[in-house]
Amino acid sequence: MKEEEVIQKAETEPEPEVEKVVVEDVKPVVPFEEVAQEFDYLVIGAGSGGVGSGRYAAATYGTKVCIIENRVIGGTCVNVGCVPKKVMFNLANFLEEAHLFKGYGVSGTEGLKLDYATFKGKRDAYVNKLNGVYHKMLKDNSVTYVEGTASFVDPQTVECEGKHYKAKHILIASGSYPTTPRFEGSEHCMNSDDFFTMTELPESMAVIGGGYIGVELAQIMQALGVKVTLIVRSQILRFLDEDVRE
Repeated sequence: MKEEEVIQKAETEPEPEVEKVVVEDVKPVVPFEEVAQEFDYLVIGAGSGGVGSGRYAAATYGTKVCIIENRVIGGTCVNVGCVPKKVMFNLANFLEEAHLFKGYGVSGTEGLKLDYATFKGKRDAYVNKLNGVYHKMLKDNSVTYVEGTASFVDPQTVECEGKHYKAKHILIASGSYPTTPRFEGSEHCMNSDDFFTMTELPESMAVIGGGYIGVELAQIMQALGVKVTLIVRSQILRFLDEDVRE
């Protein structure tokens, strides 16, 4: 058969019928990481408030809880606040009052020396131990712990590290962080968080601020042998009662 005849035949013959299949209720395929994990209660922040609230809800009511934290479990108190500060306060208090025991027959207290690097290592190890205690508390109460920064997708959903978490109730317990005012030379200043990262003691230090944190840290440094200048805008501890300030 000639080529012209083949083309003419193809053009005149009817097209074959194709069976049409109708697929109903087809849902789009959603990647696994986009499927939100669902909880009863979600807490943003694993500080004292966040961990306490989440753990209590799980332990007392059997609530399915998730806690999200973008720094270190335990928050300010455990890591850069109450706990390490009290360890340093106890050391400072001992060094400052050791000479008082001379009258009770204790000798050699005048020659006490501090190896700050060793002390810092022990202090940090104690803090790390508490971090582990917090993790165990959450695990023992079946609380899901997620590391990362949470951001809201909608009123009942947050996104963290590419995954979504949904809950009927969400608590924002993210806490706060110190800020440094902008002035000439402020780039050389440290804040109260940085204070606990020092690996050695300076010969001298200026503490700006007469609030309880500034006064506490200034007294601790002075007791550890640092020459301290406390710079106060108006009154020391001005938010406390006058008899306490005096």
